[in-house]
Amino acid sequence: MADFDAIYPDETESEENIEETHVTLVPDPIVVRGAGNMTVFGLSNRFNNEFPSGLQSRVAPEEYQATIARINSVLKKTLPVNVKWLFCGCVCCCCTLGCSLWPVICLSKRTQHSLNKLLEWENSRLYNKLGLRWRLTKQHCDSSSMMEYMARTKVNKRKKGNHTADNMLQAIRHYRQGWSIRKAAKEYNVCYPTLQRYIKKNVNVSTADLHKQRLTPNYDVNKIFTNEQEKSLTEYIKECALKFYGLSTKDVRSLAYQMATINNIKTPDSWNREKMAGLEWLRSYRSRNLDLSLKKPESCSLARATAFNKDTVKMFFDNLKNVMERHPSFGNGCRIYNLDETATTTVQKPLKVIAPKGRQNICKITSGEKGTLVTTCAIVCASGQALPPALIFPRKNLKDYMMTGAPIGSLGLANPSGWMNAELFIEVMKHFIKHTSASSENSALLIMDNHESHLSIEALDMAKRSGVTILTLHPPHNK
Repeated sequence: MADFDAIYPDETESEENIEETHVTLVPDPIVVRGAGNMTVFGLSNRFNNEFPSGLQSRVAPEEYQATIARINSVLKKTLPVNVKWLFCGCVCCCCTLGCSLWPVICLSKRTQHSLNKLLEWENSRLYNKLGLRWRLTKQHCDSSSMMEYMARTKVNKRKKGNHTADNMLQAIRHYRQGWSIRKAAKEYNVCYPTLQRYIKKNVNVSTADLHKQRLTPNYDVNKIFTNEQEKSLTEYIKECALKFYGLSTKDVRSLAYQMATINNIKTPDSWNREKMAGLEWLRSYRSRNLDLSLKKPESCSLARATAFNKDTVKMFFDNLKNVMERHPSFGNGCRIYNLDETATTTVQKPLKVIAPKGRQNICKITSGEKGTLVTTCAIVCASGQALPPALIFPRKNLKDYMMTGAPIGSLGLANPSGWMNAELFIEVMKHFIKHTSASSENSALLIMDNHESHLSIEALDMAKRSGVTILTLHPPHNK
């Protein structure tokens, strides 16, 4: 019965740069369908808390899901009582001539009142500040003639400044020809007080010169920064992100306040009180600069960030050039190999499955609920061939059954931590020499990162005696 109820969070347009030709865009409501069963009074017992894509950059997914959870908690507390009274009312309906159903009707209205009160609290707490407004409405179901209740957000159409210069010009001209202000405002879709203000403002301007006057609001005067200042701020934010020192939303707001203070720019009182720009300014700034987005950065160590530069990359390619000149046989790629470790889990994450709505305990059988991480050392040739991998199990001793199902020729190793170390890498080097048939007459090039476990003296000597040339990448990938 999930098609009967819905939550509609509509959006309001922010007041940004209003050009001379103003067009109001009203977005379609974002429908969130009910995920539970519907009662005879049109209320679903649960709403879907999946975050709709239309609310991206409008509200945080956590805040949205918390709102839906509070709505569902109200329904969970009230609807079971309503169902019990409905059952009793239906049993005694004939004896009481229908009067036994009145408590059910009153309880249903109380539930609606509780939801309306909760939605108003949510609006005053957060959503009104974000240009959204939740409310409970009633409309016909798509699949039947029943009426359904749904929570939706009304689109607040813009009333002030929602006119073009041509409409204002025609309204003032007809007023001067004898029309009343109210009639001209209604005819040309202009706000009555706005038309009255523009008439007083241009009382000394002739009708022929009206088109030379500005007849639309100039919201640019309320902007904190000029276009050049905002452009420099945007370039700085981009540069910080590309240098791995990206700024959070609070950092950007604090930076905007510092920039306004240094340039002696007049700011709202809330900026001076909080020592940072407001949330509304940040939202408008992001809407004006669509090339910026909020992303979660990946962790990067200082060693990798500082070592991966132009000089380091040039050094690697210079070493590669020297190796290729010493061994021209590497040119066809058949004797060039790359080695790296990766983590492999014994329990894979299940994919999404199609299941009936309203059910929460949807599972999929796996070999275990929590898997074990096994380090896989993969070696791949530049020609596309892969050597049998080396598997490092987090065990003290290796058992034969651990290699069941592994590729033929795979090397099994054991380490309590499950990680690669210098002793195990010696076995990996032997494994590499065995499967590549490396020798002084049949050299091979092995490219890998310079993790400390790869640089043991015994492994390097073994590679040198067997004709294996090692070329390392800097910085290490797993140090």
